Amino acid sequence: RNKIALDVPELAEELVDLLLQRAPAVERAISWRDELSGLEHGLLGSQLGRALREGTDVERRVALRILSDSYVQGAESDVTALLADRTASPAIRERSARILMRQRLSEQILTTGVLEPDYFAEDGTAELRGLVLRALWPEALSPELLIQLLVPQPEHYVGSYSMFLRHLTESLTVEHATHILL
Repeated sequence: RNKIALDVPELAEELVDLLLQRAPAVERAISWRDELSGLEHGLLGSQLGRALREGTDVERRVALRILSDSYVQGAESDVTALLADRTASPAIRERSARILMRQRLSEQILTTGVLEPDYFAEDGTAELRGLVLRALWPEALSPELLIQLLVPQPEHYVGSYSMFLRHLTESLTVEHATHILL
């Protein structure tokens, strides 16, 4: 946990600027277990929004990491735009989906075109598909739509899609099964 920004809050804005300026080194140095929490401050939304809209790919990835651990309300429009951008890298789209899922923003996810047939065309490992389905099922996705979005599990790859399939088997109700079978 980022104790510096908690103990000296006026440093949070400078720390975020530094993390974004040195995004390639930051991305190499941090692991998936490291947290970038405790960086909240009054201008965090505009700082991260600028990086998400105008930054390089690596600056966007670091901004999404910060946003994942130090979420600010209002960032969902920029995150949703990245998820909808089919030219964005898989890592950008996956991190965007993960943030929207954690914030329970399924309505925003539905606006990105996830129900279009070619939305997951570049998702060879089904990582993005798994994140999106986990975020939408069962609250925002009917059993009929779910069936249309299911694909065979990629061989020799365990990721968010296989985790979703496990969640699906645990959450499937008789009512869901009836809709699927009929």
